[in-house]
Amino acid sequence: MSYSVLSALAALTLSEEPPLDIYKLEPHTGGPQSGNNKDCHGMDTPQSWWDELKKRGINAGTIEHMEQKEVPTMMEWYKSLNVDSWPENWKKQWGDPKKVCNWQEAGMSGPVWNGLDCLINPYSPPPPKSSGGHVRDIRIPSGLLTGTLPEGFKYFVGLNHFMVAKNKMTGTFPDTGMWVSMQVFDISQNEFSGTLPDNFLTSPCTQTINIAHNKFEGTIPKSLHSRTVLFSLKLDNNQFSGTIPDFHDMPYLRELDLSNNKLSGTLPVSLTKLTTLRWLKLHQNQFSGPIPAEIDSLAELSILSVRGNDEMDEMVPDSVSNLALRVFNGTSKMKCSSDTLLRYVPESTSCGGRSVGAGQGTWLPEFDSYKG
Repeated sequence: MSYSVLSALAALTLSEEPPLDIYKLEPHTGGPQSGNNKDCHGMDTPQSWWDELKKRGINAGTIEHMEQKEVPTMMEWYKSLNVDSWPENWKKQWGDPKKVCNWQEAGMSGPVWNGLDCLINPYSPPPPKSSGGHVRDIRIPSGLLTGTLPEGFKYFVGLNHFMVAKNKMTGTFPDTGMWVSMQVFDISQNEFSGTLPDNFLTSPCTQTINIAHNKFEGTIPKSLHSRTVLFSLKLDNNQFSGTIPDFHDMPYLRELDLSNNKLSGTLPVSLTKLTTLRWLKLHQNQFSGPIPAEIDSLAELSILSVRGNDEMDEMVPDSVSNLALRVFNGTSKMKCSSDTLLRYVPESTSCGGRSVGAGQGTWLPEFDSYKG
């Protein structure tokens, strides 16, 4: 079947499918949400989820789906890009619909060598019985991407990794409400914009979400309020507004970065229930009120930053001294019940700690994107 016919078939159904409401489906069978310690991955997605996708014309995990929906989208994307700076072997593969998802035929030495990994096994049945065939990973290094993503990306339901940080991608992000296998999602340091829907990236096995340094606005979507296997959530340096939502059921969350947005209101006590947090970065917003006295519930917290929220209460709660903080970055007005309350904090803007930037291995605002 020709590429033009495949493109037409893919476009024909773009507007015909009702949205997938993942919250109304039966529970996922992997990870903590299943009530066991099993690792979470796409293979644990219940059969009913794949049935719901099939009702929408998505035969996920089949070679036909990859050829009719995913490959045409990749070709549309490639044709919209300026690929002058791309390696020649990348151009040869991405520019040929017969080779874009076949690294062996293209002469590559292994998956993701050209920024793309496709799982192709004609003898493997589709999920949940096996992995089937689909585009699995997209990892494009910095400086190689410009422009927008085609709407056809909504069909990449088996995608595990989408990593396109430090490029110049623009426009709104395509619908991710049917992505059920995503694990690592990093689109940081681009120029994506617009609001994010409440079904944004609802895949239950996502471990890392980094959309920092873009131009997203509106409220933080509902889908990010409760993520049972998420380790890192970075929404910093956007234009999100409204209040901090009630984050809950996030037993593995280590990093939460909401800094440099337009968020307002008081800091909810629910933040102190994220007991595995190590980094809590809330600086440069419009918050008011106190740091919750229950903050010492975060026994593993290493960095607490609220600078630039000048309407917050001046008094730092004594409970902050119970934390083994490496950095406390308060507002310019904050003070403590004792001038030496934070004397054991290596870097602190308040109450007896060494000034931020004074210590070896310092943490500074310009290192907010540090991935360590």
